[in-house]
Amino acid sequence: MTSLKFLNNDNYQTYNRDIARECGSINAAVFLSELINRWEYHTDKQELIRHEGKLWFYYTCEKAEDRLVMGRKAQDGAIKKLEGKGWIESKAIGMPAKRHFIINEDKVLEFFGLKRCPNGQTSLSKRDKLECPKGTNKDVQKEQPAPIYKNSKKNSNKEREGGKPPPPPRSRKKPSSEPSKEEKPKERFGHHKNVELTEEDHKKLIDELGEAITGQLIEELGDYMKSSGRSYKCHYATIRSWNRRRKDKDAKETKDTKRNPTTPDATRDYYDNAF
Repeated sequence: MTSLKFLNNDNYQTYNRDIARECGSINAAVFLSELINRWEYHTDKQELIRHEGKLWFYYTCEKAEDRLVMGRKAQDGAIKKLEGKGWIESKAIGMPAKRHFIINEDKVLEFFGLKRCPNGQTSLSKRDKLECPKGTNKDVQKEQPAPIYKNSKKNSNKEREGGKPPPPPRSRKKPSSEPSKEEKPKERFGHHKNVELTEEDHKKLIDELGEAITGQLIEELGDYMKSSGRSYKCHYATIRSWNRRRKDKDAKETKDTKRNPTTPDATRDYYDNAF
């Protein structure tokens, strides 16, 4: 990279050499290129002004001089050449008056042998198509290459060459929402009827925890799921886990009470046993 490479990175203006040759002026080609840029800018910003049934955009002399380093006299000469070709129109519009322009897109495209399509793109005009060699403009449908299928089996290609059809694809069965034969039906318990347990699991909980504690934990689990919107995969395991936590909490509270008695009787017994 040379030390002068930075000159090509920014602050440059492009122009079309064919336009410059046609007008006999580089200034005209540069000015047209700049007008096209400003026209696209104001079109994207939806800042075009409707006047006399046409859409105009403004571009002041001062702005052009700052961007193109082109004085008023050089700008007037470029505008005159471009208007002579019918490529642009200029007019002072508004109060105070500002210099406005219109680019005759069809005229510019016609110079290059192009025309505007309904979708906004350009294509070769009919004149240029007739000047092309015979058969050039016929639509030729390109043959699409046959898809190549890779197979890890060595004999798969040989079997297809022998005329045997490929094996049919395996059908994937959709998972059934119905419970399997091994899955036992669950019953709903609690006030909200949202705690699900099989009859066997419910009996196990009663045998292990007692009917009163089982009923209490079922109500607590149902209330918590109803209020928080949470759900659990196995309510049987959840109830047993909650019961273990309850036992651990009770044991801790009992231990703390023995260490720090709060009632008079407990305090007296604590000191009697301590000394």
